[in-house]
Amino acid sequence: MIRIGLNEKQKQEEIKKYVKENNIKNVIVFSPKNMFMKLPKMDIPIRQIDYDEIIMYRTFYPLLEEIGKNHLLIANELMRDKNRNCLTYNCYAKYTNQTEHRIAFNYFPIISERRDIMILIDFINSQQHKGFGINNVDISKYDIKCIRKDIELSIVDIPLPESALDEYNEEKERLFDKLGNKSPDTIPRNLHIWTGKFKKPFLNDSEVYIARNKRFKQKNIFVYKEAVPGLKYIIIDIPFRRLEFNDFLRTTGQEDLQYLSTGFGVDKVYIKELKDWIKEVGNIYAETGVYKG
Repeated sequence: MIRIGLNEKQKQEEIKKYVKENNIKNVIVFSPKNMFMKLPKMDIPIRQIDYDEIIMYRTFYPLLEEIGKNHLLIANELMRDKNRNCLTYNCYAKYTNQTEHRIAFNYFPIISERRDIMILIDFINSQQHKGFGINNVDISKYDIKCIRKDIELSIVDIPLPESALDEYNEEKERLFDKLGNKSPDTIPRNLHIWTGKFKKPFLNDSEVYIARNKRFKQKNIFVYKEAVPGLKYIIIDIPFRRLEFNDFLRTTGQEDLQYLSTGFGVDKVYIKELKDWIKEVGNIYAETGVYKG
């Protein structure tokens, strides 16, 4: 089964319920180290293994020997790579071959696009559909239940000086001239950061902001890895990697987003990508069940 958007207490309850109903004798939870979950107290062994350990010889072969038909394996926030055939996922599939009891917990159903949900499906069916794409699988037939995250995005337009467009075009040309053998992706990444020069004069000391890096050197502006629950951050710029932004939303629980936009092309691109992601997450919610606890 796949459960999307659950909090720690709900995850614990799902584990205890599954153990009770399926005569489970041993539970192993696999999590990224910075996302280790609080394990429920039970009368059977339960332990947690770091994501990075999945591929290690010291872990891989002993687990293959250990895992049996009465084990429950849990992929907790394990969707960390968009490559469905990455080594970590392939090793995890070998573990899941040992038992039919599998649960996948994840905060969102995808990383950046619809096909990513196939990664979660692989976690629970031991890559039974490894050769299939998202268009070949009816996800509504799987036991997938979600707590919907209603992400809403509002755009705050920044007024620009008359010279702004010329400066923007000049910077874009400069980045193209310096490109050399680098990936073309570096241009929008760097240009996106550069637009912060126009946003900075409009930052308010009474608000809290989130940005890609520490270039602003202000106490009320944080980078994404510093985000904490309970604060409502205004977005200055968005990380290039969608997973980093998803982690920010998971950490903060924030659903009402404000984004500062210059109106330049690069801001429009990031806004469109974020809106497309929000829409796709909503589409997945609509095709799956609602988690009621």
